[in-house]
Amino acid sequence: MYKNLLRQKMLARRLELSPQDAETSADIIAKRLSIFLNYRKRKTVMCYTPIKGEVNTMPIVKMCLDDGKRVVLPVIDNGVIRPCVFTSYDNLSNGKFNILEPSEKDYVSPLEIDLVCVPGLAFNQGKYRIGFGGGYYDRFLPELSEDCFKVGIAYDFQVVKVLPIEIHDVILDMIITDKQFIGDRSF
Repeated sequence: MYKNLLRQKMLARRLELSPQDAETSADIIAKRLSIFLNYRKRKTVMCYTPIKGEVNTMPIVKMCLDDGKRVVLPVIDNGVIRPCVFTSYDNLSNGKFNILEPSEKDYVSPLEIDLVCVPGLAFNQGKYRIGFGGGYYDRFLPELSEDCFKVGIAYDFQVVKVLPIEIHDVILDMIITDKQFIGDRSF
């Protein structure tokens, strides 16, 4: 029950953010990711297209493309996330849950992803997250290689002290917010 109340509270707080504050935070988070040493080594980066007030990852996508990295986005297919190559903003269409995804499907193996930006509704200092409750990322993250760096992307207010953890929850390597890094930046 606490998990559902926390989801509702975080969703409401995200939706209350002004477009200007949300844009500023997204830019700060992209810059924080760019100075992170591990980012420079990565060739294939998975982002997400934001829904319901999630941190906009389009500044990260642009940065990755400018740096010559391959960008992939999640496509939900038969209840699972499948990474798909992003080619352009013009090549996005609504997929499951009205989430923008590539129209042309050029899927890649999860094992090819070096860095994944993970959305969530709430995070904690232990680098755990909760999402909307569908379990898509909980099922997807274990498919990645051991070397793939998993970064939670969040507004700072989404980091809470108490977060219900379940056995299937996957710990992230780092969380980046507009105000802090949680985790070891030298990894």
